[in-house]
Amino acid sequence: MQEKKGLDKHVTVPEDRLAHIVRDAGRLYMRSLQQRLELYDISFGHWAILRVLWEEQGITQKDISLRTGLMEPTIHQALINLEKQQIIIRERVNGNLKKWHIFLTSDGKQLRKKLEPLALEVNQIAETNISLKDLAVTRKVLRQIIHNLEE
Repeated sequence: MQEKKGLDKHVTVPEDRLAHIVRDAGRLYMRSLQQRLELYDISFGHWAILRVLWEEQGITQKDISLRTGLMEPTIHQALINLEKQQIIIRERVNGNLKKWHIFLTSDGKQLRKKLEPLALEVNQIAETNISLKDLAVTRKVLRQIIHNLEE
């Protein structure tokens, strides 16, 4: 028995593998946030980079790649775009000519106040009609799945 859901005609199957459900939920989170980020000409990939830089500046492209899970060529192109938008600057540090270190501009820092509420809104929508207890169990289970798969 299949039941059609949503605009993308998602098919709900009771025996759906957990991997499919997690993928679909993640995709819908990303799409919902992306629609909001577009108002500021920010892609989801840019969002991932900004989240890292809001926590620590002066890190390298490789560090950003490791922290976001995005490939270095993808990070490289995104950094070029963010630099063109005057959201970040790239600098050589301590005379090291091989590595660029990434810093937010004042505009990049200010974006946090505008963009983080968008992510919070998506989370609030996603968590509507779910008890705090169920959310806690879901977080615990997903963290364990992540741990299991990282091993």
